[in-house]
Amino acid sequence: MSSPNRAEKTNPLANEPKTKRQRHVFPTSEIAHLWFHRTQDSARNAQGNLYFTNETIFSYGDHFPIARHIKNASGKKSAVLFTSKDYSVTTSGHKSDVRRAIPAGTLVFDVLSLAGGSWSGMIDHSANLTAYVADSKESLGKAGRARISGSYDLKQAFAYREKAKAYAKFFGVSCPKFDFLPKGKVLKALQAQIAERAERHEASQALASEREQARRAEQYRIDMLDFAEKSALWRAGNPNVRLPWGADTLLRISGNEVETSRGARVPASHAIALLATIRKVVARGEEFTPNGHTIHIGHYSVDKIATDGTLTAGCHAIKYGEIELLAPVLESMIAKLPAIKGTPVTESEASNV
Repeated sequence: MSSPNRAEKTNPLANEPKTKRQRHVFPTSEIAHLWFHRTQDSARNAQGNLYFTNETIFSYGDHFPIARHIKNASGKKSAVLFTSKDYSVTTSGHKSDVRRAIPAGTLVFDVLSLAGGSWSGMIDHSANLTAYVADSKESLGKAGRARISGSYDLKQAFAYREKAKAYAKFFGVSCPKFDFLPKGKVLKALQAQIAERAERHEASQALASEREQARRAEQYRIDMLDFAEKSALWRAGNPNVRLPWGADTLLRISGNEVETSRGARVPASHAIALLATIRKVVARGEEFTPNGHTIHIGHYSVDKIATDGTLTAGCHAIKYGEIELLAPVLESMIAKLPAIKGTPVTESEASNV
């Protein structure tokens, strides 16, 4: 309780209205909304790479305005100018944020020249309208070439003309001519051509889909076969056979080469010479290992020939039964093959086995 003889201390500014300090830094997601609804004159995100000043919102700097609020000459109508330029991945994200912040029903012109804010320069109406003409011509060209989007591209070509008309009307400037756009019989002929091209493409796609379904069905059928059936198909040259990992190595003839089921290829002439060597090892019952007498076949060298005829070369271990299974085919090829030139398996090497 205060003393009656003591003066009461009071704040002379206590009853004065307080001025709230305006906030200028917001999350990136809010900047575009604040700009469109004009809640304040300026704001930026914490990184400073998205901000607005008065009517214009910028990405990274005044050199790249994204969009601008604009009024026509009479000041009675409003619109948004939105840049058609690109700068970087981040700027593309900023543009998407701004585009989403613009409500449906807002009159928006996608243009090259915006101007506004602290960015110097006047709006270049000529450049903006010329760009609409160029875009229309580009879409018309695509319509004449596209396989499936021709109808859309043709509509876009005419849509750019309507955008140019709306732009010219809004700003009270002259609209360029779009006399290159087809009309009458020429337009109908182009539409028929586009429809025919799209129909051919759809038929081609349907046929391709049928073939792919048939291929998958055949692949499934092959995958469901047992190993013996797959082996027979693989030896016959079927390219769709997928042999299980770790299965015995198989051999087949491919042109003038012997191909293994592990993907290696060697000249058939080399294989014929090595066949004789393997048979000698089996007949003698003495295992071969390199001991100053390395045997080569194609780009590979033989690591071992076991007494049972199993050939080991690198990751390949080929059983004698598989080798002899191919032997009749190899022997029938001897007369047809070119003379063995530089075959590392020579008669002298074979005699040393």
